[in-house]
Amino acid sequence: MSAIGTARLFLGCCVLLTLTASVAGQGCATSFNASGSPDPPTEVTRSLKLWQGVTLIVCFGVFGIFVAFVHRLIRTFVFFDDYLVDTYFDAGGEANFAMVACCVVAKRLWVASYTFSTADVRAFGIVGHFWYSASGVIHLLLFAILASEIRIKAPGARTFLQVIRSRFGQTAHVIVMIFAFVTNIVVAGLVMSEGTRILTWLCQDIDQYVVLAILTCAVGMYTFVGGLGGAMYMAYFCVACIVAVCLVYFSDSAFNSLDRPDYRYAEFFRETHAAALCADPTSGSMLTFLSRGGLLEGVIFALAGFSSVFVNQGFWLTAISARAPHSVWGYLTGAFVWFSIPFLLSFVLGMGYWKLSVDLGMPLVSDTQAEFGALPVVVSQQLLGRFGDFMMYSLTLAVVLGAVSSEILSMSSIVVYDIYQTYVTPFDSNQVAVGIGSPSPCADDGQRVGEEACLRYNRKCVVVQFVSVAMVAALVYPIAVVVMVIGMEPQWLFNFLGVIVGSAVIPVALAVVWHRATGSGVVVGVIAGFIGGFTAWLVYASSFDRGLTRFEANTGRPEVFVVGLAVSLGVGGLACVLVSLTCGGCDPRRDADEEWEKCRARTTSYLVRPTFDAVRCAELSAYVVGVLLSVAAVFVWPAVMLTARVFSVETYRRWGLAVFVWAVVAAFFACVVTLLYEIVDKCRLSYDMRLLSRRDQPIVGVVLPVADQFGAAPRGQCGTCRKSGTLARQTYRMADMTVTGANVYPTMLRTQLVTADYGAYPTPGVVGTYRGGTLVTKGW
Repeated sequence: MSAIGTARLFLGCCVLLTLTASVAGQGCATSFNASGSPDPPTEVTRSLKLWQGVTLIVCFGVFGIFVAFVHRLIRTFVFFDDYLVDTYFDAGGEANFAMVACCVVAKRLWVASYTFSTADVRAFGIVGHFWYSASGVIHLLLFAILASEIRIKAPGARTFLQVIRSRFGQTAHVIVMIFAFVTNIVVAGLVMSEGTRILTWLCQDIDQYVVLAILTCAVGMYTFVGGLGGAMYMAYFCVACIVAVCLVYFSDSAFNSLDRPDYRYAEFFRETHAAALCADPTSGSMLTFLSRGGLLEGVIFALAGFSSVFVNQGFWLTAISARAPHSVWGYLTGAFVWFSIPFLLSFVLGMGYWKLSVDLGMPLVSDTQAEFGALPVVVSQQLLGRFGDFMMYSLTLAVVLGAVSSEILSMSSIVVYDIYQTYVTPFDSNQVAVGIGSPSPCADDGQRVGEEACLRYNRKCVVVQFVSVAMVAALVYPIAVVVMVIGMEPQWLFNFLGVIVGSAVIPVALAVVWHRATGSGVVVGVIAGFIGGFTAWLVYASSFDRGLTRFEANTGRPEVFVVGLAVSLGVGGLACVLVSLTCGGCDPRRDADEEWEKCRARTTSYLVRPTFDAVRCAELSAYVVGVLLSVAAVFVWPAVMLTARVFSVETYRRWGLAVFVWAVVAAFFACVVTLLYEIVDKCRLSYDMRLLSRRDQPIVGVVLPVADQFGAAPRGQCGTCRKSGTLARQTYRMADMTVTGANVYPTMLRTQLVTADYGAYPTPGVVGTYRGGTLVTKGW
């Protein structure tokens, strides 16, 4: 099946989804009772007309397709590697830290980021918006450590599951793969269902299933066209839209920047402070960090959030798309930008809720409506009217498109690399080995045979890649429908995901950090943690009134989720460590360098293997900065704020201005720095490519791997495809060249240039300087 045929298949699936949605919508009203969710709040007026809502979704989707095509054109006519399956899933492997940061923000920013956080402000006051943001940012800060480790120890891996298989074998690989699929499925369903709910609340005369079908088509099409690179470019524009909306919300609420005649505040900080104080005048619990409930919610989100990041292939894809230093600083700066968004939105909308409720004399929304995400919708409409509806609609669209695209690519990459290339049709490296062993007169013919074999296999993988993306995108629709029909609270589903998947967090992290981890330890840790956490969660819930007959109420208690999440994480990690130490991990012959070199050899089919010294700075930055900022966010900062007791008006004003300044700096980085850095970076790389393509210019630093090392390329890997074939001959013009003592296998520029980031290579090879048709070599 060709790429055009696959595109037609996907378009057919999209049309079928839309028709199915239309038929499904004829038999039900626009009320959410049919799907188990609450009715739209009576305070919400559906001010967006049908054509306006649909046009906004279509415009976002068309713009995403345009951006994806731009990326495809850059990879085709500048880097000449668009036809490679690896390029589709790693965006060329040369992403800069600013683009990585925007991609991380788009992946981590869900609809829950502003629905959960504003609900926490409603329940616990000002501490609610802090604990949600602080407990969520530590996942990104700590994941920077894993991003650096996988780039150093498995630079050729395209999924973290490849590292699991290379180190621990098939059993551990399959078990962890199941947990990874569960994570992607639940996250995609949650984001799509929440986004669909809010968009339906705001638009007139439209059914939720039609909205869901149009959203699925929009996100699926641009993801299908652009792959990770297109998703990165779209993530930049989505994040820029999101931060712009955030700044408009704050500036209009605090300073009336839109100069509206119906402005609701005489003085924002003073009035919202007084309203929050009226909610609990005796203790002022809405304006203090002394809140047991707020702290408990922060602990729950911190524990549950690890599974949606560490076991989510989407975050590993982003880490793999850049060199180690850019990957590390991309995650650190991405955490900085992500923190500002729920931090600001929940402050403005959450504290605005208290002002509006005091004016109304009763709660603006019910508890159930707040739990299903109605609070920011109602407050936005009350504060900004119809313009607020457009902003909330655009904000939700940008969040859904950026997050769901990541989940589609995550599942598709697992299908291609960990199912098709590993179990269905592994690559036969013996075909590549023909002609690249010892020198012989017919070495050139053998090399061409190997290149053709690589290219044939690459073409098969490309077909599988497009088919898998199309099918996964289509499957997002029924997944979201199931989540909506179940009718469970989104926060309950998110926490439940942490209970069932949290046991894999520490074993996965140890797989790329600890050389003494073993396959038995990973398998026992994941299974024991799952059983222990799930059992503890149910047993503790059954101890409350009416036990499990009140399933959602008792299992959803904060203390019950804390127990289930802590047991799942703790037992999984402890069992992995203990079993690993007792099943070969303590063997004195288990050398760290040998273990990681084995991991490199099995996950890397080319010789880009940075030395530890060359990337020491990136690794140390990840450990030092990531850990220190995490400690500061969850311990130092709240401890300092406890000294303020109940916030005075002046303290409250300074807090609000600090939130605004943080958001302005983050917006400047996301909108301006990222764009300028990407333009300069692409121009620099384009110049390097043009330099290499000119035969009369010296090409210094091209690394040509020794031939006999390529013969050990692992089965199930397609990495050799990208390093050889027609493109290599076009770029280097050296497919027929040999070097004394070994045949040379042509390589690609983007992974083989000796740069300051990588330095020297630890494996034997040849450094060549190409001048006027002569390859001058020097040894190590």
